[in-house]
Amino acid sequence: MVPWSILKSKKVIRKAVLTLQHHRTQKLVIDARKKGITSTVAKNLPYKELCEKLHGLELIHVSKLIFHRVCILTEDGVSECPEAAEYKVHNVRIFLASYMIAWHPEKVFGNQGDLEHKLIKTAVEMLRIFDTLCDEITTCDNWMDTKEAVDRAIMFRCALHDYESAFQDWKSVDEKNVVAEIKNALNALQDSDDNLIESDAHFYYYRSNFRSEKKRLLKTLRVMLSADKIQMIQDERACKGQSMYTTVVEVSGGINLTSILMG
Repeated sequence: MVPWSILKSKKVIRKAVLTLQHHRTQKLVIDARKKGITSTVAKNLPYKELCEKLHGLELIHVSKLIFHRVCILTEDGVSECPEAAEYKVHNVRIFLASYMIAWHPEKVFGNQGDLEHKLIKTAVEMLRIFDTLCDEITTCDNWMDTKEAVDRAIMFRCALHDYESAFQDWKSVDEKNVVAEIKNALNALQDSDDNLIESDAHFYYYRSNFRSEKKRLLKTLRVMLSADKIQMIQDERACKGQSMYTTVVEVSGGINLTSILMG
């Protein structure tokens, strides 16, 4: 027998959203299909073109509207998945990253271990449910036909939780590896910069190249870490009697798809 809490949740979703706001929801889905992205499109696009498309402001805007709407639809359906309550704020850019993770994993990951395989699997399953849910909402003539969509909406919320959880598990491990690699590269560049001799013929050429590369790496690191944490890395060098990085970069806290997948 289906628990009363779940039956009640379905009734609330159907009445409060897919009933009173059915036409608005349907319009959002249709608009998102026209201006946004689907799994079919993501599969067929070359990886580079897909990345560029996912960065488009119009796509992010329309995707945010429908993503927010579907999450709101299922707010009362998390009784089937209590852990999902931990995720009060959902990042639409992390959701959009699933199109790259699910359909172009070999381009996203250098190596695929258990964490990567789990993330890919949850991304594929979440998008399968999301695509089907959008199809069902689009084809519903009126709110009386939304029973399947209601069931699917609750399934989406559970699948979204699984994907976000897998993403965070992968991200925390990947971030440590990337930060360690960047630190090693920055230290090597700074040491090389310090050892340059001004009288050498190519002194200015090498110094320019070293500092340009340090700036690029620090910019990446600044997206991933706070200024205080970067200062701690600097302090580590100072404690060892080594010089501080000669290039400092301040970057806004904004996040994009590239930084999502890097850290």
